[in-house]
Formats: sequence, C-alpha cells, structure tokens
Amino acid sequence: MTTYLYGFSVYHIQEYIFQTNALKEIVGASDIVEGLSEIEIIDCFSDFKTSTILNAAGNVRLQIEVGSNENNNLAALKEVYKNLPKQISLKYPGLKFVQGISELENEDILPATYDTLDANIAAKRNMGPYFNAIAPMGAERSKRTGAMRVPDFDSTVKEGVYPDISNATKYKRRTGKRLSNKLKGLPFTYPLEIKKITQIDSYFAMIHVDANGLGDLVKALPLDKLTSFSKTIAGCTISALQQALKITFEKEYNCAIKEKTTIEIPFRPIIIGGDDITVLIKAEKALQFTEEYLKAFESFTKKKGLKDEKNNLEYLTACAGVTFIKEKFPLHYTANLVEDLCKYAKDHTGRKESALQIHRVRSTFVEDYETLLAQEAIQNNTVLFDVAPIKLNDIGKLRKQLYLLEANDAPTNDLRQYASFVIEGNPQLQKFKAHLDRKHAKNELYQEVFSTTENPKKNLLFELLNLRKIAN
Repeated sequence: MTTYLYGFSVYHIQEYIFQTNALKEIVGASDIVEGLSEIEIIDCFSDFKTSTILNAAGNVRLQIEVGSNENNNLAALKEVYKNLPKQISLKYPGLKFVQGISELENEDILPATYDTLDANIAAKRNMGPYFNAIAPMGAERSKRTGAMRVPDFDSTVKEGVYPDISNATKYKRRTGKRLSNKLKGLPFTYPLEIKKITQIDSYFAMIHVDANGLGDLVKALPLDKLTSFSKTIAGCTISALQQALKITFEKEYNCAIKEKTTIEIPFRPIIIGGDDITVLIKAEKALQFTEEYLKAFESFTKKKGLKDEKNNLEYLTACAGVTFIKEKFPLHYTANLVEDLCKYAKDHTGRKESALQIHRVRSTFVEDYETLLAQEAIQNNTVLFDVAPIKLNDIGKLRKQLYLLEANDAPTNDLRQYASFVIEGNPQLQKFKAHLDRKHAKNELYQEVFSTTENPKKNLLFELLNLRKIAN
C-alpha cells in the first residue's frame, strides 16, 4: 500500500472575497472558501482512506492511502487529481487555487516531505491559474465588474445590475451558514447589508487580527501534532471571538437572553480561519471589540497551554489592523490596507506583544500603509507624530481619551491648533505648548494626552484627532 501527501491551497483569498462591495457576495465568497477547506476537497477523495492534517483558511493537507480496488488504486487517484482543477474552476469561477502531491516513503510524514510539498504549492502560485473559457467576446457584461453577466438571475435584482457569473455563484451562498455556525450559542444575527453596520457619517470599521509567531511555532511542531494544534488554535480563536462579542454587545446580549430571542447586531464576520479573523463592525464598537478580543485570545491560549516560548510568555499574542472607512469605499483596497496595518503592528512590536494599528481613510485611493504614513505623519523626513502601534494595555487609554474629547470642556480647538503647529513646524510651538500647559492644567483630557512623556510627539494625539466622533 502506497501513501501520498496531498495539498490544496486557495490564494489571493482577499481579492476573491472582496471583489465587490456587495456584502451578500462577500459573505458568499467567504462561505465558499470555508466549504472547500472543511468538506468539499476532502469529499473529492472519499473513495480513499484519508487522514486530515490541516483544513482551515483555504488550506487542506491530506494523507491518502492508495489501495488495490478499482475505485481507490493509483490510476483512480491520478484521475481525481487531474479532474479536480476543472471541477472546482467550473463550480467557483474566479477562484484561484493550486494543488500538489508527494509520495511518502513510509507511513510517517517526514518534515522534509511536508516542506517539499509546501514549496511545490508555493511555486505553482506563480503559474497561471486554470480558467475555463466561459464567455465569447460578444457576451453581455456585468456593469459592475465587466465579466459575463447572468441574465434573469434573480427576480429581486434590479434591471441593469445583474451579477457576473462569479459573483452570482457567491450570491447563492449569501447566508454564510458556515461562519454563523462557528458563532453558534450567541443570540445574535448578522446583517447582509453594509448600511446596517455603518453609523453617523456612514463610517464603519474593518478589523483583521493575526496571531504572532505562529509560523515559527508550527515549524517546530512534530507533524503528528499539527492536526491537534490546528484544532486547538482554531478553538481559541472562536472562543475569543465569542467572548469579545458578548462584552462589546453586552446590552444586546443580555436583552436577547432575557427575552429568549435573537438580535441583529452591527457586526459581520467575514473570515474565521485558524488564528485569523477579518470582520466588519460599527465604527464606535471597533476599539472595544479589538481590545476584548486580544485579551480573550491571550487568556484562552494560556488555558490551553499554548506558549510563546521564544518570548518567554505563557500565552500567545496577536496583532490587529483596524481601518475606519465610509460605506462606498472599495473594500478590496480596505482589505489590503488592514493587512498592512496588522503587519506594521507586528513589525514594530517585534511580534512580542499584542497591539493594534489604526487608520482612518480620507482619500479616494489607498496605497500601502508606509506610503500613507509618509504622507500624513512625516514631512521633510521629520516624524510629526509618533504613530507606533498601540499596545493592548494602552487601548483603554485611547478609548478614555476619545470619550473625554466629547465633553463640553474638551480643549479640542487647542489640540487641533497644537497639531497644526507641529505640522507647519511653527517656531512658536514650544511657547504655545507652555501656554496650553498653564491654560489646561486641570483638564483631565489634556493631562491624559501629554502624561506619558515629555516628548510632544509621543502621544495619542494623531489618533485622537483622526478618530474623533467616529470611534466613540
């Protein structure tokens, strides 16, 4: 009997999920990726004896034993492997994926074999994906995406806005049951329209959270423990998410429990896979949710005995990117930016602690975060404001300052004037700062803002003025 190690990976997942701003299509795309990871790819090899090593976030790794029967011999395996790309591409147009397979010399999966398979899959990403020819040149196109549209797709769709064939497939999975099932036990329902998540001035937030140093941790694990570790980390992620929702939407939770009903909250999970989450949430709830999630993630990983031995921690940490955007802003730009923010937080904390990086989108076009930072916080190679990641213990401080900023006696205009002096390089900056120190000696907000250090650049003023009235 011969054993093979099989791998399947979806790539450019964010690009596929956030192709449009239609939340129903976004949820459907996410459900498709979840379904492929959890069930569909494994079911393709149902005639063979398989052991699942990994199945999360668009990645599947299987150990497959080839038998001697007609349905599970080597020829049958080759046939399944050959036909799978066409089968998946026809079922889910526009999805980009790769697969690979390696023969095992014995029943034990050696690290070298696993690494070889991963390298093979990574190399195939540089090759053109399989796309079935689905439309002649003269086919009618969707006005939103330019791809072939689906006529008479849904009687409720208005004339002229029919989806293309890829997004029509996503639309059919719009209920997003797989993601909702991961949050079962909570008395909440989740909207399928962005306007139900937005608030004043049409702002809402996208949040992306990723655990620190998990790649190094996985590489150090014996392969026979990889499956159990993956399930454990996924369980911690879901538990942390549930706890964060209970606390962030405490009023709604208590009301639903008391009335024995469900309540729709301004929150929509988009990706819940392994140690990653990507969610949309009402802007004023974003900071509280992120703080509670990071706390809960550390707590649950500690309870499960998951340690960050590299940094001598009894728990795992995570970093988050939080972007505040308006309803009409393209979500595929936002998805890229929020990942950049998360990476920035990781890089500038050394992946040693939980932190977040935030940004409010003001322009119509968003580049990478480093470019945005250079435009907004750096001038003539001089750092105007210290925009270092906000550590977990400081998130509460920012939330408190945003609350105080709405008080009647808040020195909002003086803080804006001070920020203008910094940006302009006004020579009267120090004199003006001394004046403000005397004027607001008893103001709680002013003392909070400038309490951390004598360095006027190292405070949360940049974030405060950017998030005023949208994040609190």
